[in-house]
This record gives sequence, structure tokens and C-alpha cells, in this order.
Amino acid sequence: TYSEQVMADIEEAHRIGVQGVPFFYINNKYGLSGAQPVDVFVDTLQQIEAEAKQAAS
Repeated sequence: TYSEQVMADIEEAHRIGVQGVPFFYINNKYGLSGAQPVDVFVDTLQQIEAEAKQAAS
């Protein structure tokens, strides 16, 4: 049900340490808390891309 999905999301948020919003959880690995500058998102996405390329080679 919808309420079960919401509760599962809340439980996951607690598990990964979310304490407020906004909170961005990217690739089940990177958590960005609060309003971050664009550069932080760009750096995170570039790191994810580099890791994916390394894993593929």
C-alpha cells in the first residue's frame, strides 16, 4: 500500500542519517544534506561517473 511505501522510505531515511530537508541520496551511496552549491552536485556526479568508468574497465 501507499502508506507502507511511505513508512519504508521514512525508515530508510533514518537508516542513512537524514535529519532534515532537502536531502539528496544519489546512487544509494552519496548523501548531500541541505542546500548545496551546484559545484557540490557536479563534483559528486563526476565522481560517480569516474567510478562507473573504472568499474567498466
